[in-house]
Amino acid sequence: MTHSVQVCIVNYNTREHLRTCLEGLSTESSSRPIIVVDNASPDGSAAMVQREFPDVKLIANSVNLGFGAAANQAIALCESAYMLLLNSDTRVQPGAVQALAAYLDRCPRAAIVGPKLLNSDGTLQRSSRRFPGTLAWLFDNQLGGRLARSLGLRAGKMLHAWAHDHARPVPWVIGAAMAMRVEPVRQVRGFDPGFFLYCEEIDLCMRLRKSGWEVHFTPDATIAHVGGASTPGDRRDLNRHMIASTLRLYRLHYGKLRAAMLRTLLRTRSAIAGWQAVRDTSAPLAKRASSSEYLLGRD
Repeated sequence: MTHSVQVCIVNYNTREHLRTCLEGLSTESSSRPIIVVDNASPDGSAAMVQREFPDVKLIANSVNLGFGAAANQAIALCESAYMLLLNSDTRVQPGAVQALAAYLDRCPRAAIVGPKLLNSDGTLQRSSRRFPGTLAWLFDNQLGGRLARSLGLRAGKMLHAWAHDHARPVPWVIGAAMAMRVEPVRQVRGFDPGFFLYCEEIDLCMRLRKSGWEVHFTPDATIAHVGGASTPGDRRDLNRHMIASTLRLYRLHYGKLRAAMLRTLLRTRSAIAGWQAVRDTSAPLAKRASSSEYLLGRD
């Protein structure tokens, strides 16, 4: 018998996306109510949920706690053995919730399993990555991948070029949609609230793996993900969050020395980007953002 799955959604300022997400979930059977954690959205998201989805269990925070801390609130309230954690800008395809539950039933060592993600236009959204800062990560991205292929490594072996067409263990999956076995996640104390934005799912997957659990990917379940809906603000602010989270990840898992080395690298890249911006005023912020995203393998 397949275990039940409780769906939990973290939302910030994406009322219309949240409404569409909840409407799509209405056809997915579950014995537990959907949990929505709203991070003090100024767009009326919480009021919309109360008015239009009275069966949803709503947590309306008075301040924005960040993704990880909000997800922990849902994990604490979860009444099922499994939980599907979603961003509000996701669209769950029919049968995806039960497919993820069935996968967790078949794979008792998997603490987390990520579904196949699609972009809004139906193209594949690559959702599994190597851990940043590792030797495998160095060769498994667009830049390092060219060198790896020249050394004879097949593209299908590299996560950044993999077709996401079969189930397999992976280092980590992006937090836009992840099904989790609740008990082991609670045992490692859930997400680290010190990550306000970015890297919280990487840190969680690293801690689960160190505790003997596995992280998997399966194409049995498909979920569309718009991406970036709740972070449309100043790219400089987002870049600062990404840099701060990446440095925290390095400190926690690789030590202070490597974190200091990374900080020096980032400052050097920032100085180079600033110098280039003086010469070329075309989208300097996008260049700086992409340089830090590269450090997480989001190429």
